[in-house]
Amino acid sequence: MIRYIVRILWNTRRSHRMIIIEQMLVFIVLSICLVSVFDILRKYSDPGMLDTDNTVLFSMMSLPEYTKYADRVDINKAFYSVFKNACSWEQVEYAAEMSNLVPYLRPPENYWKDSLKIGENKYGAYIKFADPEAQQIFNIKITEGTWLRPLDNGAEPIVISQQLADIIDCHGTPVGLTVYDSFNRSFTVVGVFPGIKESPFTPSDPAIIVPLSSFRSKNGVYRECVFKIKTGTLPKFSTRLYNECRRLIPKFNKINISILEIDYYKSKAMFPVTSRLKLMVLPSIILLLFAFVGSFGLLMLDMCRRTVEFGLHRAVGATRRSIVRTVILQNMILTAISSIPGIVLLPVVSGFTLSCLYALLSTIGTMFFFSFISAAYPAWKVSMIAPADILREE
Repeated sequence: MIRYIVRILWNTRRSHRMIIIEQMLVFIVLSICLVSVFDILRKYSDPGMLDTDNTVLFSMMSLPEYTKYADRVDINKAFYSVFKNACSWEQVEYAAEMSNLVPYLRPPENYWKDSLKIGENKYGAYIKFADPEAQQIFNIKITEGTWLRPLDNGAEPIVISQQLADIIDCHGTPVGLTVYDSFNRSFTVVGVFPGIKESPFTPSDPAIIVPLSSFRSKNGVYRECVFKIKTGTLPKFSTRLYNECRRLIPKFNKINISILEIDYYKSKAMFPVTSRLKLMVLPSIILLLFAFVGSFGLLMLDMCRRTVEFGLHRAVGATRRSIVRTVILQNMILTAISSIPGIVLLPVVSGFTLSCLYALLSTIGTMFFFSFISAAYPAWKVSMIAPADILREE
């Protein structure tokens, strides 16, 4: 049957030229779009995405031009009291103080990066500070060793990212290594975590997490606190927290209070990429729909021209099922021919990556699905031809 269909397509190649050109262009455009989609999805799924569901950032910045240093100290103490009070509220599951750990707040280059000395070598890494409870808030997995825990020898514990562990020449596990920062303070590695992404679509960079107790300044003017709250309690929790700030913090009108879901910052960080992705995907979908309508119309026109041919097939014993199978298989072969240029060109244009492979497989599946759908009705229509009517007309 396939040989017969190929011979028919070759003899009628001029009438099928527009279908082939149309499907070829759609295949190329759709595959290029899907490469970008899969590349973005790959970046998004890279290790290091912190769990920010139901997490609320509570931060405060006093305005130096309006407050004296002594006032800022009092404000800071009051802010800390608000945080401690909120930790016991029924809406709160976990709470922790941290610095430089909350993602999406600023561009990656604006997070604190320092030089670390490990053995005789120096490495650049982002420095994060957190209370032990930060692990429960962001669901930070430990792939080796343990989370921040006190050491018997009194040394300061740290956990390092897998990206830093990969570049350290330690000939084995990094747990137990001594790390020195740029101030020559020593720390002991107690665990390894997958990484921390400062932006949803950027890879994790080498980083360490240090206990906040080694960094906290009693007279600091900036605190970054995070709550993990129960689902659906955000409005009630935010209102209660704001009222508590008004009640306890002096010179409340001289400070900036921020109570926002971290997912809000995540959405802002994702917006440039997702908006660009929508601008690519929506035209591709519209083009695919137009191509479907065009292929459907051209196929219906071809079936009308070949009514006598299919009527004669029915007259000599062809079943309706075989007619339907012939028409659908013919359209599938046209789609396969149309796909060849795109299959050859896409790896050349984008490089043969995993995203390219996924895009090719998805495009081929999509094109064959639409090819089947566009051929189903014309195939059924032509299979309903009555052989007697055709013979009477002839």
